[in-house]
Amino acid sequence: MSATTTSSAELASKSFGDASSPTPITKESKQSAILSIEGLALQHKLIPVHLVRESCTPEAEKIVRKLGRVPYVADPWLPVTTLGPILVMAHHNPRAGDTWGVPSFLTIRILISAEQYQNTRKDLVERLGQLPIAQQNKLESITPPRFDEMGLEGAFKWLMENYPYEPVEITKLQGF
Repeated sequence: MSATTTSSAELASKSFGDASSPTPITKESKQSAILSIEGLALQHKLIPVHLVRESCTPEAEKIVRKLGRVPYVADPWLPVTTLGPILVMAHHNPRAGDTWGVPSFLTIRILISAEQYQNTRKDLVERLGQLPIAQQNKLESITPPRFDEMGLEGAFKWLMENYPYEPVEITKLQGF
Protein backbone atom coordinates (compact mmCIF):
# COMPACT_ATOMS: atom_id res chain seq x y z
CA MET A 1 0.00 0.00 0.00
CA SER A 2 1.50 3.32 -1.00
CA ALA A 3 0.43 6.83 -0.23
CA THR A 4 1.25 10.07 -1.97
CA THR A 5 0.92 13.53 -0.63
CA THR A 6 -0.23 16.49 -2.60
CA SER A 7 0.54 20.03 -1.51
CA SER A 8 -2.37 22.31 -0.78
CA ALA A 9 -1.23 24.58 -3.63
CA GLU A 10 -1.57 21.67 -6.11
CA LEU A 11 -5.01 20.79 -4.74
CA ALA A 12 -6.12 24.40 -5.00
CA SER A 13 -5.03 24.71 -8.61
CA LYS A 14 -6.91 21.51 -9.57
CA SER A 15 -10.21 22.39 -7.85
CA PHE A 16 -10.28 26.20 -7.91
CA GLY A 17 -13.11 27.39 -10.11
CA ASP A 18 -14.69 23.96 -10.58
CA ALA A 19 -18.23 24.40 -9.26
CA SER A 20 -18.87 20.65 -9.20
CA SER A 21 -15.94 20.12 -6.82
CA PRO A 22 -17.11 20.63 -3.22
CA THR A 23 -14.78 22.45 -0.88
CA PRO A 24 -12.98 19.80 1.16
CA ILE A 25 -12.89 20.20 4.92
CA THR A 26 -9.25 20.39 5.78
CA LYS A 27 -7.25 21.41 8.80
CA GLU A 28 -6.54 24.73 7.10
CA SER A 29 -10.22 25.43 6.34
CA LYS A 30 -11.17 24.69 9.96
CA GLN A 31 -8.44 27.03 11.16
CA SER A 32 -9.55 29.80 8.81
CA ALA A 33 -13.15 29.43 10.05
CA ILE A 34 -11.94 29.72 13.62
CA LEU A 35 -9.84 32.73 12.73
CA SER A 36 -12.79 34.44 11.11
CA ILE A 37 -14.86 33.89 14.25
CA GLU A 38 -11.97 35.16 16.33
CA GLY A 39 -11.54 38.19 14.06
CA LEU A 40 -15.24 39.00 14.27
CA ALA A 41 -15.17 38.52 18.04
CA LEU A 42 -12.15 40.80 18.33
CA GLN A 43 -13.86 43.52 16.30
CA HIS A 44 -16.90 43.44 18.59
CA LYS A 45 -15.06 42.81 21.88
CA LEU A 46 -16.64 39.38 22.35
CA ILE A 47 -15.21 36.02 23.35
CA PRO A 48 -15.14 33.41 20.55
CA VAL A 49 -16.17 29.99 21.86
CA HIS A 50 -16.61 26.50 20.50
CA LEU A 51 -19.39 24.93 22.58
CA VAL A 52 -18.61 21.40 23.71
CA ARG A 53 -22.32 20.79 24.17
CA GLU A 54 -24.70 22.55 21.80
CA SER A 55 -27.50 23.15 24.26
CA CYS A 56 -28.70 25.39 27.03
CA THR A 57 -27.73 24.11 30.48
CA PRO A 58 -30.58 23.54 32.96
CA GLU A 59 -29.21 26.34 35.15
CA ALA A 60 -29.17 28.78 32.21
CA GLU A 61 -32.74 27.82 31.32
CA LYS A 62 -33.78 28.41 34.93
CA ILE A 63 -32.16 31.86 34.97
CA VAL A 64 -33.60 32.94 31.62
CA ARG A 65 -37.03 31.96 32.94
CA LYS A 66 -36.44 34.16 36.03
CA LEU A 67 -34.85 37.13 34.30
CA GLY A 68 -36.25 36.99 30.77
CA ARG A 69 -39.28 36.93 28.54
CA VAL A 70 -40.23 35.55 25.14
CA PRO A 71 -37.83 37.00 22.54
CA TYR A 72 -39.21 39.48 20.02
CA VAL A 73 -37.14 38.17 17.11
CA ALA A 74 -36.57 34.76 15.51
CA ASP A 75 -32.81 34.84 16.11
CA PRO A 76 -32.16 36.13 19.65
CA TRP A 77 -29.03 35.63 21.70
CA LEU A 78 -29.24 32.12 23.17
CA PRO A 79 -28.70 31.29 26.83
CA VAL A 80 -26.04 28.59 27.05
CA THR A 81 -24.67 28.57 30.60
CA THR A 82 -24.20 30.66 33.72
CA LEU A 83 -21.41 32.25 35.67
CA GLY A 84 -22.88 32.78 39.12
CA PRO A 85 -25.90 35.07 38.65
CA ILE A 86 -24.72 36.07 35.17
CA LEU A 87 -26.28 34.47 32.09
CA VAL A 88 -23.86 33.57 29.29
CA MET A 89 -25.54 34.15 25.93
CA ALA A 90 -24.28 33.04 22.52
CA HIS A 91 -24.84 34.12 18.93
CA HIS A 92 -23.12 33.91 15.57
CA ASN A 93 -24.02 37.52 14.73
CA PRO A 94 -22.49 40.04 17.12
CA ARG A 95 -24.97 42.69 15.93
CA ALA A 96 -28.03 40.74 17.11
CA GLY A 97 -29.99 42.60 19.74
CA ASP A 98 -32.61 40.60 21.62
CA THR A 99 -31.37 39.02 24.85
CA TRP A 100 -34.78 37.74 25.94
CA GLY A 101 -35.25 40.91 27.99
CA VAL A 102 -32.42 39.98 30.35
CA PRO A 103 -30.67 43.22 31.37
CA SER A 104 -27.29 43.56 29.62
CA PHE A 105 -25.41 43.97 32.91
CA LEU A 106 -26.55 40.44 33.84
CA THR A 107 -25.22 38.85 30.63
CA ILE A 108 -21.92 37.89 29.08
CA ARG A 109 -22.06 37.58 25.31
CA ILE A 110 -19.97 35.05 23.42
CA LEU A 111 -19.60 34.37 19.72
CA ILE A 112 -20.22 30.89 18.26
CA SER A 113 -20.43 29.51 14.73
CA ALA A 114 -23.69 29.70 12.76
CA GLU A 115 -23.91 25.89 12.82
CA GLN A 116 -23.59 25.77 16.62
CA TYR A 117 -26.13 28.57 16.89
CA GLN A 118 -28.70 26.60 14.86
CA ASN A 119 -28.13 23.38 16.85
CA THR A 120 -28.39 25.21 20.18
CA ARG A 121 -31.48 27.12 19.02
CA LYS A 122 -33.17 23.88 17.95
CA ASP A 123 -32.56 22.35 21.40
CA LEU A 124 -33.92 25.45 23.14
CA VAL A 125 -37.03 25.70 20.94
CA GLU A 126 -37.88 22.07 21.75
CA ARG A 127 -37.50 22.70 25.49
CA LEU A 128 -39.46 25.92 25.55
CA GLY A 129 -42.21 24.37 23.44
CA GLN A 130 -42.87 21.98 26.31
CA LEU A 131 -42.91 24.67 29.00
CA PRO A 132 -43.28 28.20 27.57
CA ILE A 133 -41.52 31.22 29.03
CA ALA A 134 -43.26 34.38 30.37
CA GLN A 135 -44.41 37.11 27.98
CA GLN A 136 -43.27 39.94 30.28
CA ASN A 137 -40.18 40.66 32.36
CA LYS A 138 -40.19 43.18 35.19
CA LEU A 139 -36.36 43.32 35.32
CA GLU A 140 -36.03 44.42 31.69
CA SER A 141 -36.53 48.08 32.52
CA ILE A 142 -34.52 48.14 35.76
CA THR A 143 -31.91 50.88 36.02
CA PRO A 144 -28.46 49.30 35.81
CA PRO A 145 -26.64 49.59 39.12
CA ARG A 146 -23.24 51.30 39.30
CA PHE A 147 -21.35 48.31 40.70
CA ASP A 148 -18.03 50.10 40.24
CA GLU A 149 -19.19 52.85 42.62
CA MET A 150 -20.85 50.47 45.11
CA GLY A 151 -17.83 48.37 45.95
CA LEU A 152 -18.10 44.68 46.77
CA GLU A 153 -20.38 45.13 49.79
CA GLY A 154 -22.75 47.41 47.86
CA ALA A 155 -22.86 45.07 44.86
CA PHE A 156 -23.62 42.11 47.12
CA LYS A 157 -26.37 44.09 48.89
CA TRP A 158 -27.88 45.10 45.52
CA LEU A 159 -27.95 41.46 44.36
CA MET A 160 -29.58 40.33 47.62
CA GLU A 161 -32.29 42.98 47.28
CA ASN A 162 -32.96 42.88 43.52
CA TYR A 163 -31.86 39.59 41.96
CA PRO A 164 -34.65 36.96 41.95
CA TYR A 165 -32.84 34.41 44.11
CA GLU A 166 -34.79 31.57 45.70
CA PRO A 167 -35.19 31.98 49.51
CA VAL A 168 -32.83 29.04 50.10
CA GLU A 169 -30.17 30.70 47.92
CA ILE A 170 -30.52 34.01 49.81
CA THR A 171 -30.02 32.20 53.12
CA LYS A 172 -26.86 30.48 51.79
CA LEU A 173 -25.44 33.67 50.35
CA GLN A 174 -26.10 35.70 53.49
CA GLY A 175 -24.05 33.13 55.38
CA PHE A 176 -20.93 34.38 53.58
